[in-house]
Amino acid sequence: MHPALNLPGLTAVAYSETENQRIYTLEPQILPSCPQCGSQAFPSPGSTVHRYVDLPLAGKRVAILMGDSYSCQSCGTFFKFLPDCIANGRRVTQRLLRSIQHDSFFRTFEAIGRETGISGKTVSNIFREMLIAWDLQHIVEPPAIMGIRIVHQLYPRILVSNVEHHAVMEYLPNAGDSLAQYLAALPNSSRITSVIIDPSSEIFANVQKYLPHSQILVPIENLFPLLWNGLNSFRTHLLLSHASSTLFTWNLHTSFRPLTETEKRFFKFGLPEVLQTYEAAEEFLSIFSTPNGDAAHALWKKWLAKLPASLSPYFDPLVAEVTTWGPWLFAMCDYSSRFLSYFTTFNALAHQIDRVGQDYGFDMLRAKLLFNQQLQIEVEADSKSLVENPSPFPDPPQSNMAPYHTYGTDIGRLTDLIATEALRR
Repeated sequence: MHPALNLPGLTAVAYSETENQRIYTLEPQILPSCPQCGSQAFPSPGSTVHRYVDLPLAGKRVAILMGDSYSCQSCGTFFKFLPDCIANGRRVTQRLLRSIQHDSFFRTFEAIGRETGISGKTVSNIFREMLIAWDLQHIVEPPAIMGIRIVHQLYPRILVSNVEHHAVMEYLPNAGDSLAQYLAALPNSSRITSVIIDPSSEIFANVQKYLPHSQILVPIENLFPLLWNGLNSFRTHLLLSHASSTLFTWNLHTSFRPLTETEKRFFKFGLPEVLQTYEAAEEFLSIFSTPNGDAAHALWKKWLAKLPASLSPYFDPLVAEVTTWGPWLFAMCDYSSRFLSYFTTFNALAHQIDRVGQDYGFDMLRAKLLFNQQLQIEVEADSKSLVENPSPFPDPPQSNMAPYHTYGTDIGRLTDLIATEALRR
């Protein structure tokens, strides 16, 4: 007695088993009609038997042997027929096809191929065919506040995000035409009131061109690396000229804890330039912690006028950045406290993508970021603007369900999955 496959429309006529595989010979339960004359007059399977693959059973691969060619004995027409449970164009069952589409988000193509008995290339092709269909059906509601940030996967890539819902909307291959094409084709772009961007002239130009009604904001977090670099340059200079002050110059570079009175006296009389640099860095940070753009701009002018000429070479890159992006940096001060958790989770995601980016091709990583249904953020739509999510995986929305806006993939949960290597198995 062989274990049943329960494939609709097929019945087993033979069964054999090896150490790692179960082999079924199947035939249709109902013989097909001739497409030419409509007759069922003794159509017989051709001599060619093809091999199909089904989901593994009890840890063993499952192979199906079945003929798909028929010849009508009434009119002599030769035709092919396969039941609906077999995937069209692929020698796998429909349920195995769905399983591959699901598992490819979490496992490598080769691992799935070894388990099921098909090649990793076939698994890859099945997954990519699905992605083409998803791209055509992937509908994301434009947010009120959009984020466009640069990450690195061998080459610069762009993540487009929904800041309000902490969700990834799109992953683009570069900062050139792909962003322009994406923004130009974006539906309902008038909903976008603000765009938070990295300080890139290319991104800035595209946003100005395609989202002219949106306010552009530049995160102040982009200034911190320039501040650290300036302090490090000063620290290097100080170590070369005052070798005995290693401890204090290291503390200056690594943290901005309040100086003790002992340290202040030491710097004031022993190394006054250290005290000046420390105070300049501390005052600079206080500028952008001001929750008002106009007040921050006024403080910036005072800081610039007060900066000692001896420290200018160390802060020149920082000053140049603020001078270039000043209006959009200061505008960000009005919102920065609202977006603090977004920047924390987004920066963590950017680091994780940078770390695992070399493990995947661009299309595979994009699929893992955008189409993982377990991480999709969906909010019930209002009756005035209905946007359905027609994604075919795992099941299409039922017609009696309320429509949903799809906002993308949750950044925090996605970061956790990548960090725990759940998307790399």
